[in-house]
Amino acid sequence: MFSNPDYAQNMWAAKISLKKAAVFAGFWAAGGLFGGCAPKPIRVLTTLGLNYTQEWGMLLKESIPDARVEWVTAGGPEPDVVLDGDWAEFELNKKAGVWLCQPGQAAPPSVDPRWVDPDGCFAAYRISVQVIAYDTRAVPPREQPERWKDLEKPRWKGRVASSTGPVESGQMPLAIVYLEEVLRAQYRQAPVRALYPLDGLRAEGWPVAVTKNTKYPELAGKVRMFFFKPAAQNPLVR
Repeated sequence: MFSNPDYAQNMWAAKISLKKAAVFAGFWAAGGLFGGCAPKPIRVLTTLGLNYTQEWGMLLKESIPDARVEWVTAGGPEPDVVLDGDWAEFELNKKAGVWLCQPGQAAPPSVDPRWVDPDGCFAAYRISVQVIAYDTRAVPPREQPERWKDLEKPRWKGRVASSTGPVESGQMPLAIVYLEEVLRAQYRQAPVRALYPLDGLRAEGWPVAVTKNTKYPELAGKVRMFFFKPAAQNPLVR
């Protein structure tokens, strides 16, 4: 056996290097200093179809990499962001204390204040216009109602539906629907067209809000703001 100072020193250095490598690997596996934090789950409640959520999902992954968005429906896991329901429903949930209210942060400054809750609890990310849909086979121009109050006339009693389906099938001559329903029917080449009442159109706001119980309020707020961006609006416009 012989003593070699250089050999001992090299072995000691090798042990230190192995320890460093183990620490580095631990950080890498855990997404530490070098790998960044793993994306946090943000659940979004919506009833909109895959043609929206798939495109939004890809855009969210690019614009908010810190969030891993999961689309959920009613009855599922508790959501962080709610994208489902009309203005009246959001008002009721506000009274029940469901929303995280953040004045000035519910929507971008460019959004019309009339579509933003004054307490910053929610804001409309899209607006639907209500029109009168009619069957072109059953309602000639001279018989078309010109105003909402015309639907109260005896001739239309019990003949006004609430969706385009009965109009397409010929069961009902008229319906009170959102414009997008008429446009989809026209896309299918159905004999359905829209009438714009002379006494004014009716608008309905569809809000987005962050729930009070979210674990990640800042990140959920970023996801909420995403739906006001042009990239998120384009699928709705199409």
